[in-house]
This record gives sequence, C-alpha cells and structure tokens, in this order.
Amino acid sequence: MSTDTNEFNDNALNKWQTELDYCLKNYKHDKEYFNLDCLRNALWQVIALMQLDNDLRDCLVDEICNELSLDRNILLSDNYKPHSVLTLFNGGVLDVYADAIVNAANCALAGGGGVDGAIHKAAGIELNEACMKLHECRTGDAKVTSAFNIKSSNYIIHTVGPVYQHCADDPLLLASCYKRSLDEALKLNLTSIGFCGISTGVYGYPLLEACTIARDSIKEWINTHPNITMNIYLCCFSKKEIDAYKQVLS
Repeated sequence: MSTDTNEFNDNALNKWQTELDYCLKNYKHDKEYFNLDCLRNALWQVIALMQLDNDLRDCLVDEICNELSLDRNILLSDNYKPHSVLTLFNGGVLDVYADAIVNAANCALAGGGGVDGAIHKAAGIELNEACMKLHECRTGDAKVTSAFNIKSSNYIIHTVGPVYQHCADDPLLLASCYKRSLDEALKLNLTSIGFCGISTGVYGYPLLEACTIARDSIKEWINTHPNITMNIYLCCFSKKEIDAYKQVLS
C-alpha cells in the first residue's frame, strides 16, 4: 500500500469518525442510536485493520467480515448460527464497545495502577463498594460486577493474573484467567467481551509469551463451546501489544 493511499485512508477514516461522533452526541436519544453505536464500533475495527501489515490484514479480513455478518444475522433468527470470533482491537479496553470488559485486577479487588486503576476511576466509587462485597479473588479466577459509569460496557469481569515467577504454574494460571472470564460472560448470556493484557504490566509476564497463552486459551475455549456466540476482542493499548499479537497470530 502506497504512502498516498495510506494518507487518503487515514483522512477518510478521520472524517468518518468525526461524523459518527457528532451523530452519537447529538442523536443519542434517537431510535437509531443503537445502530450508530454498532457502526462506530465497527469503524474502530476497520481502523485497527488498516494499521496492520498486509500479511496479517489478509489473515483478519475474513474474521472482521464474519463478525459484521454475525451482528446482522442475530437480528434474523432464521439465518442465525452460533459463531465465535476473535478480533484485535486497536485501543484500550475502555474504548471497546462490548457487553463486558475484563479488568486485570489484584487479589483484593481494590484497584491499583495501570488498567486496573483506569477502570476503577472510569466506573466510579460504586465499583469500589461492589468489589468490597466480593472480598477477594484468587489468582486465575474471575468475578463480575456492574460496569457502573462505563457506558461502553454493562459488566466488568475482574480476573487476577499471576505474578511472573518463571514457574510451571504461571502459564496455567494465566490461561485460567482467560477461560474463567469467558465462562463468567457465558453465565450472563453475553455475546461480546473485551480483554486487556493480563499480567503484562507490573506483574512482569513477558509480552510475547502472554499473547501466545491468550491466543491458545481463547482458541481452546472456543473449540470447547462450538454452539456459543462470543465476539472476543483483544484490546491493544500500545504498538508493542499490536506487534506481539501480530507475531503470534500470523
């Protein structure tokens, strides 16, 4: 793809995003608000797609097209067939529109730094109160609260990743975080979930290894739930995360 083409695409996407933001702000009570909301989410996926290299873009085109088709088919029950999709999302977990987002929490569910702190700040004081009632969460497990003031999601699934210690339990516990989060989403009959990177911040898990475990554990979960619909977003807050997922998904 040439530089001129990239510049044209960037300008077009920026224009579409501006127009969509205007519509969402000024017509949020309109009956078409839900459709505009879905369209904005789809546009973010297009932006993510266009920023990938050609090889990975070719690999993911069908995934994104399948997801958009799935969203339409849900409205037409005669055409509906259960189908799960894994998609890279170019943005933080607070940017994605999904039924639930996953928080990389600590055992006390008390909020902290990084994405955990950002989610607690965005959700408001009610999240702290809800987490206190849950008491604590074991490493590799997951617990659910409302998303409170986070309007792009209905639920927060809190999971506690392992502190990286170079031991055999590390990958098992990290894989459990992804599977248990998906299990909790399934219990609530949700059809979309956004994951942040788990244990890749201050917990020190090597990024490439963590991305590989995320890929494998999600794929295993999908394969063991063939009759379930789940749109799964891997939210990439930084270029480093995108590059790591590009490597493990290529």
